[in-house]
Amino acid sequence: MDKGLTPLHIALIYLTGQVQKDVIRCLVKNGADLSACEPNGNPCWALTFDVDVTKLIIELGMNIHETADELSETIVEAWACSLDPRSVEVMQLLLDKGADFHRRNLEGLTPLMLAAIGANCQPNWPLFEFILTQEEQPFSRYDKIIALELIGAFYISTGDSGFGLMCWRMAMPTTVLSEVADKAFDASEVENLEQLEDLALFDPDSLKVQAVLIIYRILGINSYQTWDSLSIYALDCWALGDGRRFLNVSMLVLECTQSKENILWIATVDTIRRLAIAFHTLRREESDAEDRELVSFPNVMAVLRCAAKELHRSANLHIDYDEGVSCNILLDCVIQLTIVLISLTMTDQESFELKRCLYQLVRLDERSSLNGYNLLLLACSSSSYYFSPLELEMMNDSPDIHVGQLPSAEVIRVLLEVGANPDSKDDMGNTGLHVLARAGETFTSPTVLALFEGGAHLDQTNVMRETMADILHKDSPRRPNTILVTPLGFPSLKCLSARAFRQQNVFWPVVDLLPPGLYDFILQH
Repeated sequence: MDKGLTPLHIALIYLTGQVQKDVIRCLVKNGADLSACEPNGNPCWALTFDVDVTKLIIELGMNIHETADELSETIVEAWACSLDPRSVEVMQLLLDKGADFHRRNLEGLTPLMLAAIGANCQPNWPLFEFILTQEEQPFSRYDKIIALELIGAFYISTGDSGFGLMCWRMAMPTTVLSEVADKAFDASEVENLEQLEDLALFDPDSLKVQAVLIIYRILGINSYQTWDSLSIYALDCWALGDGRRFLNVSMLVLECTQSKENILWIATVDTIRRLAIAFHTLRREESDAEDRELVSFPNVMAVLRCAAKELHRSANLHIDYDEGVSCNILLDCVIQLTIVLISLTMTDQESFELKRCLYQLVRLDERSSLNGYNLLLLACSSSSYYFSPLELEMMNDSPDIHVGQLPSAEVIRVLLEVGANPDSKDDMGNTGLHVLARAGETFTSPTVLALFEGGAHLDQTNVMRETMADILHKDSPRRPNTILVTPLGFPSLKCLSARAFRQQNVFWPVVDLLPPGLYDFILQH
């Protein structure tokens, strides 16, 4: 064997044409085990999707009920999703051999439902029709109705309204659909053919709503296909300028991603960022309007809580699917969402909820993998990197969008209030004062004053031995013995002494005699 592969595995993977079939027949005739799994746990049938080869190993006696370890699915479920025009031949043979067409996979889906979904949500109608109408293992009337509704919904959601309507018409006369009224859809399912025909002729957008609604009802919130359909529909709403529906559907998308935590981690982050952008953009557009429901405290706070939950989960489970990029985006989202919340008129209880959430995040002290920035340093930055025009252009979003202005004195103050360290440092030893200086802020800027009021240390140096004053006065060097007067008064004698110690290397002879706290304090200057 080579790397755990049997000769039969090698023949299935590497050979083709008639030679492949002859070798497989010879190996099986001489005792090759058709049930042997390769190192990843996949049986022989999972190593090929060639119709003729698959039919051959079925005829040679493979166990059609065995499952692939990775997905715990049988060959019936795997081929039910196939887009191959000849897949019906395989399904007919499996049916003749007694394969179970009613077996449910890990998501509770039968082969009929899988055929309705298809590969990448592109149903194979001949295959679906074969499974639907076969009489050896007939499906119940209810199962057929659900499958017809579902395949019709996928056809319509992917642009084939004609085929989708045909499927819905086939299902309509045999059932009365239950009413599903949801905030995200703001609609209920049609109940008769007349309503369906009216939508088809006069309201194609509502027809698409029906498709997404049916997918959501049948597959449920835990399905990847539900998330995908809702995400596409939310972006369509945004493109059409329907902000209210975009927010409502996106909140439902967020709920879907939360139910599939590990699988849709990056999708969750993407949805949170889109919502943060939407809140800023919609608030700017409606700043003079009376109706503020679109950007309300409950909606924005719900997204902030979700971002906080993802950051805590990432820290606790050490999730790193993308080298820290998703965590970096979430940190920027927290800052942008906080800017929105601070701009709203909050009750005392709402203000407490915001500060409690931020307090937990400050204690977590999650940092950007780009530069070691925590939330306070991000609030001191000139912009949110993952909300920059270049990054947003990569998301294919409209250029006519808005984000919160940075640096933000208000965000700095609330972070300091909940316990952020005013002297937090990044990977290069820069404090908030250094970051603000590079952002163009001066000693009289509200952001700098906010840090001073919170106890920030003026004389702290970075790894380049620069203070904030050094950065601000690079183009106009001061004399070495000049003492800078801060907006809050003279530096303390302790700070002046520490700086003198560092500059003159006085403390090296007595370094062992210094208390650890004092030694660290001197190193900061």
